[in-house]
Amino acid sequence: MESRWEEIEEAVSLAIEIPLNERAAWLERYCQGDQTLRAEVDSLLNSEIAAQHFLEHSIAPYAGTLLEDEFTSAAPVTVGPYRICREIGRGGMGVV
Repeated sequence: MESRWEEIEEAVSLAIEIPLNERAAWLERYCQGDQTLRAEVDSLLNSEIAAQHFLEHSIAPYAGTLLEDEFTSAAPVTVGPYRICREIGRGGMGVV
């Protein structure tokens, strides 16, 4: 007997191939009254639909404002025995 997750995974894999306008009826037949299975499959399918356009929107308008605050704050003139003269580089992990 397959595990519950395998059952859910199979249902989602099959349902994704069904056109949206036919999917509800197909799921009703496939789940055969198992409301727990139906709820799990519906939840995953809804997440898949919501995520379809996730990477189509740029975060650039938002990132600039967030990064401005972080990198434009005044750096201390000294840190311990060291004096900060200037920024020498930026990267994905921070500012040097």
